[in-house]
Amino acid sequence: MRKLIFLALSCTLLVGCSFNKIFEGKYQLVDDYIEIIDSNIKDLPQLSNVIAIDHSRLANQAEEPLLPSKVIMFHDPVLESSLIEKERLIALDMPLKILVYMDENGDSNVIWNQTRYFEERYNVSFTVEEKQQYDEAMSDVLNGVPESALNSFTSDKMAQNDVITIESELSLEETIRKALEVISRNDDVTIFKEIDYQKLAAQNDVKLPPTYLIMYGAPSPGGKAMKQAQTLGLDAFPQKLLVWQNEMG
Repeated sequence: MRKLIFLALSCTLLVGCSFNKIFEGKYQLVDDYIEIIDSNIKDLPQLSNVIAIDHSRLANQAEEPLLPSKVIMFHDPVLESSLIEKERLIALDMPLKILVYMDENGDSNVIWNQTRYFEERYNVSFTVEEKQQYDEAMSDVLNGVPESALNSFTSDKMAQNDVITIESELSLEETIRKALEVISRNDDVTIFKEIDYQKLAAQNDVKLPPTYLIMYGAPSPGGKAMKQAQTLGLDAFPQKLLVWQNEMG
């Protein structure tokens, strides 16, 4: 049995750098915080950068004005492999990520998911060691960011995990190829990251069945949605598609 996993929310934003010059002054603090986090990631040997997505600059470029909002993603291969081994769908919320954004009051906020979010969404329980490892990874990369900017969600409870699962009749390789082909047919959509979590886990002596993540999207619809809730830039965007194979093959 082979399955495709789709995240129900359906828009994203891509990496880019051109934007309406009128917003330049508002970006400085958000850019500064992202630079601090990026520098910390580079200084920590167990971590590696994956991608930074500038939601607002891309939305502005697509004529969808949006307050400064950037997400930075990074790998902690040992931690990620451990979490995905516990529940494969958690790969939809990987790599590790932090969102920095300016709210309507002009304040800059830094926000990330807590382990209880994953436990609530995927109905799993983390060990004390796993929670500590996750919290330490976040604390390390946030070193130097003012405490006054650090924020958190008021609730991590979810009525459902917002994941649509479709069984594929194709082989794993054919399913991945077909998914990439279909996504690529959309002129305004770009595939900007693919992650083979089975390969990543194997590099850290963890055995995972085939688990392949595709991140993709277009800026205009994402910009429209994020006007209502900027924190969608942490979980919902970019769009994700997970192809995985269960134990039955």
